[in-house]
This record gives sequence, structure tokens and C-alpha cells, in this order.
Amino acid sequence: MKMQHSFLKLVVGAALALSSSTALAYPVDLLIRPISSDDTCEAANFEVELKIVNTSDSPISSSTVYPEFAFYAEQDEIEALHGSVYANIFDANGRFVTWTGATVERSPWTVDSGYERNRRANQIWRARFDPPRANPANLIPPRGYLTVTVGFRRAGGVAPFDLNCDDFTKLEHGISAEFEQNKFFHLLFASTQQLTCEQIGPDENDLLSGLPFSAPFYNACR
Repeated sequence: MKMQHSFLKLVVGAALALSSSTALAYPVDLLIRPISSDDTCEAANFEVELKIVNTSDSPISSSTVYPEFAFYAEQDEIEALHGSVYANIFDANGRFVTWTGATVERSPWTVDSGYERNRRANQIWRARFDPPRANPANLIPPRGYLTVTVGFRRAGGVAPFDLNCDDFTKLEHGISAEFEQNKFFHLLFASTQQLTCEQIGPDENDLLSGLPFSAPFYNACR
């Protein structure tokens, strides 16, 4: 039974690697903005506001993609500040349209990788948005966007959050207080778990589209 379980994990891991090795372009662009100017190598919490922009001329479902983050810590060392949060949806002019829910949770997929000596990953977390809703529809309008804030801490609130300053996804001094692209965050398709090649405009791929969290570390739009 143990051998069969190990084989199953191997097959699932191989399937995940295969599905994430080819990214598909999709008219969304992920931007990030830290909640505070504190470096997560020094601060107690990891808190970031995410912005998913619909770069197309048609509405898209907020649940088609979801953002992920990768950390390097002990098995049960990371916990979400809030497991359920609201995401706000705005039109192209920045007017509030509606909201949708998001579940902040640890991904079941396993990873053990190192992009650089100070960027490693052994666990993945994500914010999955609610399924499509009829009324009011939780669609992102053409050129509109969705924003959601997620936060994490070390179990019990022990500081700093990134104890050894080696998380794959981190917030560092010097990151803009405005929304900006960051290749150490990425989007996955909810239906296939495939890495998303983000687009900043019609048929214009994002050169800083999020990296995979395990080797080979390639731009999703290559």
C-alpha cells in the first residue's frame, strides 16, 4: 500500500509538471501592491493587495484564474490571516461593480525547489474565487479589474514572517507602493491548473508574467 501511495504521488506530480510546462495566453494581468513598506524578512505578516486586470474588450469570469504564492517553511508553520475574504470588482473607470468571495488556502500540490539561494519553495498557497454567480454576475467588466487582499503569518504570530529570508514569494524594501508586476506571483487556470501567460493588451504578452514555482523557471509567455 505504501509503495502504491508513493507511485500515485509520483504520477500526480508528473501530471502537474506536464500541465504547467505549457502556458496559454489569457487577457488578464496580475499586479501586486504591499499593504505596508515592511520587508517580510523583518515584519510579522505577509500582506499584499492583488489586482487582476481584464485586458480584453469582453467580460471574463472572476473564477477562471486564481493567484498563487510560494513560501519556504516548516510543514505547519504558515497560516492564513483570514481563510475567507471578499474581492471587489470594478469597471474600467474604477467604479465599484460588485464583489465575489475568495478562499485563501494551501494548495495540495507539493513542491521543493530553489530559484536562487534566497528564493526557495516547499509549499504553495492560493486564493480561489467563488464559482460563477448569476445575480449579480461576478464578472470582471471589459478593461475592468478585481482586487483582493491576502495575508499570512507564521503559526502563532511569531516574527519575522520570512525567518531565513528565503521565501520564493516575498515582499522586499523597494517594492513600489503602487500596483506593479512581480514575476514571483503567478496565475493558474482554475479548470486545468495550467500556468497562465498574462497579457497586458490585445495579443501583447506580459514579459514579467509569473514564473512556475519549480524548475525549469521560465517566463510563462515564452
